[in-house]
Amino acid sequence: MHQRNHAFHLKLSKGISKTWKDDSGKQHFGHFYSIAYDDVHQNDFRVVNQFTIIGKSNRRPDLIIFVNGLPLVLFEFKDMFKQDTTVEAAYNQVQHYTYQIPQLFEYNALTIVSDGQTTLHGMYSSGLE
Repeated sequence: MHQRNHAFHLKLSKGISKTWKDDSGKQHFGHFYSIAYDDVHQNDFRVVNQFTIIGKSNRRPDLIIFVNGLPLVLFEFKDMFKQDTTVEAAYNQVQHYTYQIPQLFEYNALTIVSDGQTTLHGMYSSGLE
């Protein structure tokens, strides 16, 4: 999963080169980016609450930000009013997700966990600190 995520980030930042032939057989070359960095208004942003992902188990992360259909940012929240929930519990939930719905993390650029008082961010593979 780490290698796929790394390869995705290279493509996300550097783009993808593609050659193809049109119907007349003429060769073409283009360089494409998944995200329009020059004009953000050309991108499609979606913030989705409780999006179901089917993997080894069906899971619904709390919040996912999609950019042009790519699930780039994951949020996992715990209720600050429940005494037994902590930012560590949110972090542990993400670690379970990496085994249960690993396909989500091939595209992940940022993961945020919070218990309402403490908020941490990093890669899904980052340690709690």
